[in-house]
Amino acid sequence: METLAKRLRWARKQKRISQEELGKLAGVSQSTIGNLEAGTRASARKIASIAAALGVNALWLAEGKQRPALRSGALSDIEPGPEIHGEVPLINWVQAGSFSLMQESYLPTEAEIWLACPVTHGPRTFCLRVVGRSMSAEDGYHDGEIIFVDPDAEALPGKDVVVTTADGESTFKRLKRDIDGYYLLALNPKWEPNYFKMPENAQIGGVVIFAGRER
Repeated sequence: METLAKRLRWARKQKRISQEELGKLAGVSQSTIGNLEAGTRASARKIASIAAALGVNALWLAEGKQRPALRSGALSDIEPGPEIHGEVPLINWVQAGSFSLMQESYLPTEAEIWLACPVTHGPRTFCLRVVGRSMSAEDGYHDGEIIFVDPDAEALPGKDVVVTTADGESTFKRLKRDIDGYYLLALNPKWEPNYFKMPENAQIGGVVIFAGRER
């Protein structure tokens, strides 16, 4: 199913509820559901709430990625997923530097996709999609994986952090501390450079708090 409209319509029919009933469960109007199913609206601020009401994976519903991951009480007998603690925006790496430095939480217009966060988080938390393999490892992250980043979490050595350099580029690595300061570690042992001193004037924009499990 290549469109949000088709995925939404399929999931709703599998659950055997009307557009109005789904709207009430998700906290949106029937017209919002109708417009999404008709394809006249490409995204919704409450996409995570709609997915939760249907018992499906929010990323699958929004983008067709991963599996529907149906939960019990909805479309299958699979055990319930994690408790939801609110929705956060999925942004890109170009936005990451400015978003992490914002003092307020984000407006609905600042991201097209909002995902449900399974762990307790601060009001400025956002999501990023991993690009590349510098953090690929047994305890690491794979290319395309979604990470949840909290700018208000304490950046302690051993935590995986998003760092923005003075020229505005952002990356994420494991934070380490040595006798002469802070270093960044790429978890992939074949990555070059694998271990390097944090660039001068770089800022830690947030700590990875969830990616498949609590971090």
